[in-house]
Amino acid sequence: MKAFHILIIIALSVLSFSCTNDIEFNGEQQKPMLVLNSFVTPDSVVKVLLTRSKFFLDDDTKFDTIVNAEIKLFVNDIFVEKLNPGTNGYYTGTYFPKENDILKFVANSPQLGEVTATTNIAPKQAIIGIDSSSVSLGVYPDIQYSSYNGGPFIADTTGYRYSTGLDLRIRFKDAPNVKNYYRLVLKAKSYYTDGKVVENTVNSSSDDLVFGNNKTDIIGEISSYNSYNEFNDQLFDGNTYELKTRAYFQKTKFIKKPNTSKPTTLGTDTITKQELIVVLQSISESYYHYLKTIAANQSGEDFFSEPVQIYSNIQNGLGILGSYTSSSKVFELPESLSFDSYIYGGYGN
Repeated sequence: MKAFHILIIIALSVLSFSCTNDIEFNGEQQKPMLVLNSFVTPDSVVKVLLTRSKFFLDDDTKFDTIVNAEIKLFVNDIFVEKLNPGTNGYYTGTYFPKENDILKFVANSPQLGEVTATTNIAPKQAIIGIDSSSVSLGVYPDIQYSSYNGGPFIADTTGYRYSTGLDLRIRFKDAPNVKNYYRLVLKAKSYYTDGKVVENTVNSSSDDLVFGNNKTDIIGEISSYNSYNEFNDQLFDGNTYELKTRAYFQKTKFIKKPNTSKPTTLGTDTITKQELIVVLQSISESYYHYLKTIAANQSGEDFFSEPVQIYSNIQNGLGILGSYTSSSKVFELPESLSFDSYIYGGYGN
């Protein structure tokens, strides 16, 4: 037993040493570059964020914003406007993009030079209809551990969490003879008696083949999780398609305790209505490849795989210029599917 303890101490010592060991970089450090990031849509005016790139070993997580640059916007090769500098490196214009526009930004910084980027505004593909069905995913106790006057911790069941899955079948018509890229976004919206409205993106999982992520991971489990719900029309070009996915909701029912007038609540406001918003985005090819590479870097599916280089379409610089149009359907959730929490997920708009 003593030998066993010694082995553990040695192992921990080696681990501690490796955690504090400095990493030496023997390559050539690249000069800072101009970073341009923007996602444009007909729903809002154009907006661009300019920052300076950092060396990957720099011990600094803050972005250095560029405030003295000039950004020109061209639409279909015609100059439209110069963007106005704002705060925190953002530059804003007055132009609302239109479907089938070709937008080009030319950004020039006195210190970092000039970069250019181009994107196409894809026409939106309307959602034809949505069918749904719910399935119970189990009931779980909500347990609170309390200690009184320094005594032992006692487990107390304060309520139960009812988990429900909402299976969605979303139909839409794909435009033929052109490569189309899509992203599915689900949003949950709650309306309160005091007028407050809370909206968040809801995560979902799917075994639909369009996501191309139904594969076995390193421990033999089937993985069907897609971080950003991006896909293309390779399997259904020009046809009507029914996309299948599942959203997750959770409702907590608290137990009324003795000597109390009402059960414990999460707040004083009452929810009067809840909605699910289904958004089908038609995204640019650049946005699609950007999301794919971001997801590949974050998946961690293979311990031995090398990091994937994040996609960029910025000439002479770094970053991403993407675009999207949106088609949406809103439907009110019945009382049986009401929720007080949901699995958050998704990124961006």
